Amino acid sequence: MFSILRTINKYRSCDTSILIKLFNAMVIPIMLYNSEVWGNLSFHSNVLDQSIVANPSVPVSSIQLLFFRIILGVSKKTSKFGIFSELGELPLILRVVQNMIKYWGHLQSLKSPILKQALNTNMELNDKGFKTWFSSVKQQMQIFKIEHILYTTDSNEIDYQMNIIKKRIKDKYVNDWKKELDGKKDGKLGFYSQYIDSFSIKDYLTNKVLPTHLKRVITRFRIGAHKLPIETGRYNSNVSRNERECPLCSCGIGDEKHYLISCINPIILRLRNSFFTNIDNQNSNFLSLDEENRIRYLMKSNDYNTLSNFGFFLIKLENIFKESNPQI
Repeated sequence: MFSILRTINKYRSCDTSILIKLFNAMVIPIMLYNSEVWGNLSFHSNVLDQSIVANPSVPVSSIQLLFFRIILGVSKKTSKFGIFSELGELPLILRVVQNMIKYWGHLQSLKSPILKQALNTNMELNDKGFKTWFSSVKQQMQIFKIEHILYTTDSNEIDYQMNIIKKRIKDKYVNDWKKELDGKKDGKLGFYSQYIDSFSIKDYLTNKVLPTHLKRVITRFRIGAHKLPIETGRYNSNVSRNERECPLCSCGIGDEKHYLISCINPIILRLRNSFFTNIDNQNSNFLSLDEENRIRYLMKSNDYNTLSNFGFFLIKLENIFKESNPQI
């Protein structure tokens, strides 16, 4: 499996969505083989809770996360929530959950007395307080609000729930994701949360001509994996976020929005004006936008000219902070 990961990594300059499709086709089937049986060993008694959205740290999701870090070019310290949000991919543990629930449905429809007895024994042990495979399945059903199928003889209802379980799991995850995103507004992903409104792969990652190194610097900026003062301030005596001033102009918090809009340092001003002018030359409406809509345009764009200028601006911004602060 890791040899497959290395093979895919050789093509990391390809369109990100293509790399994910390769991973899904070549790696996931191996990782999830027979997961309907061993799946309950992948997580603790709290099978799924709110933390699975922000911190999908179970083994199968961790390997998936490793691959995502490779194709995005980010470090281990990068927000897991940000990574999954940028790619619009569900943690693999949810596929395991889906497989287990569907396998229960499959067992229900079988005529084999041996398998029937095995399931019944599993259920009886669960009733006596033992943690069994069925215990995990039942807990999952409670989370996704389909526990009623355990107590019905209506095979049509069971079949219906089995057919829509994938959609039900995704809908719940996305709903929990939205709540988690709302809770990020005052934290590490505060900038990111203001401009993201859908759980899907972001447009700039699907641009087929934008070089990989530009995609990566844009990713780092978007999800707070950069070296701006708003992030590096916590390295220096744990300075609170609202006190992490820009060292280049001392006129505001050194966050993402500050350098895109308001930093008055002459070097930043010159870089930003050149950056904006280059975009406006291709899109004559850009400079007529207010500041908030300029940022929104940059965060939503799939235009090569816009993204390449954005990427080069961010590279120069990164270099300024690398040069001005040896700790960065």
